Amino acid sequence: MTVKKNTSPSKDQSLGRIAGLVIPLIYVLCRLIQWPTVNLFDDAFISFRYARNLADGLGFIYNPGEAYLGVTGPLWGLLCSLFYLLPEPETLIRLFNIFLGAATLVLVSRYMKWGTINYLIASAIMIILPYSIRIGLGGMESDLFLFVLIACLYLIERMESPWGVTLACIGFFIRPEMALMAIIGSIYSLYRFRSKAVIPILSGLLVVSIGMTIMYLFYGSILPQSVIGKSGLEQPLIITFRSLLLRDPSMIAIFLISILGAWLLIKNKAANLFHLFVALYIVAFLAKSQIVFTWYIYPILYFYADLSSRTAKYILEKIRLPQQVIFTVLLAFPLIISLIINLYIGNNTVNSNIYEPLHSYWENNSDTDRQSIFADDIGIIGYTSRRYIYDSESLIHPIASDYDYKLEVIVDKTPDYIFMNITPEVDSFFRANQIYNSYKPVSRFSRNGVTDCTIVRAKLTPGWKMDYYLLKRNNIRP
Repeated sequence: MTVKKNTSPSKDQSLGRIAGLVIPLIYVLCRLIQWPTVNLFDDAFISFRYARNLADGLGFIYNPGEAYLGVTGPLWGLLCSLFYLLPEPETLIRLFNIFLGAATLVLVSRYMKWGTINYLIASAIMIILPYSIRIGLGGMESDLFLFVLIACLYLIERMESPWGVTLACIGFFIRPEMALMAIIGSIYSLYRFRSKAVIPILSGLLVVSIGMTIMYLFYGSILPQSVIGKSGLEQPLIITFRSLLLRDPSMIAIFLISILGAWLLIKNKAANLFHLFVALYIVAFLAKSQIVFTWYIYPILYFYADLSSRTAKYILEKIRLPQQVIFTVLLAFPLIISLIINLYIGNNTVNSNIYEPLHSYWENNSDTDRQSIFADDIGIIGYTSRRYIYDSESLIHPIASDYDYKLEVIVDKTPDYIFMNITPEVDSFFRANQIYNSYKPVSRFSRNGVTDCTIVRAKLTPGWKMDYYLLKRNNIRP
């Protein structure tokens, strides 16, 4: 038998008002505590280089003189350029994302019509879930994408305004996945609002048409080069499934907890357009078996948080605990966990062993900016060096796609530097094409702090890792 609540309606409302004020503050405080433990994503520096070049008057480009759009979310890159008019832009961007994350929690709670306990549980999950921390502090466009996504849903379902479709079309230039939201919103709006939806939908199509026309005029393509480059990155279906839904033990645990929540959602007929969006979002990735980058899973984490909060509330209602006790524990829990994370993990070694040494290296090597670098992770090397970058993954230009094997670019273009993981496969190609006769290792940047840049074949391991060798062509000046 369900236990009666131990608070009166007035006390419950009072707790709800306190939660509404306190949770965003706790979110911000916890993210600040977690800050030193997380590094910016390497891909974030791609957008940052575009933003910095625009702020410096070079245009919204990556390599000066090349008109390719290598940012998946051009609107995000343009927004970042405003921060590059101020001191410490990377810090300001991370703070902006923290603010967006707190605002998203508030907006989601109103959209979902969460009660106080649901709000507290879902917020605690999003604050302490490892991949939520990683994405929320990673410097990508994910927080803006999610905020705009929820704003679209709130407009359409809660405010009964079809103009949410127009906002979704604007959001397409933040993340291309917003096209799915625009389609869902358009179908729902035509069914729900009939003729009133026509003008907002047409306005959205006009926004997309204008944006794509501008992209075509400036870059020669209606889609970013990064979208085209990533479209060919596929993997086995089982790996895509695991990367989307069961990425680590914390996600496996939250997935299992969510099962009961999903049953309650269906039983109570409480599903909404957000649940539909995430379901189709997952299906789309699985259908293509596409590689899932970490920040792609952000909507799924909120999906899990919602379902898990329903499970937890259902269980708590079966237990005789005063609501004030639950309230206090759920407010304190994310702060305690965040402090433990900070103390246990400490300062992130990627910053100290890769990003900062790379900044120092290029500051101390005053070679001409006209020199070139071939790289497979182009973010931080392009941002710190300001050199011309040959991109092995065809994210910022299609050069590598013209070759049967991406490393053939090195043989043909003879870049001044090579910056990449040296795996057994790469080492075999270098030896077969006598790359080591023309290039010598000059530095090594490894997450674990290893700096010995001697390449020993027997010690090389397959697979991607944050362990980069910088090789320099022999006939350029030291």
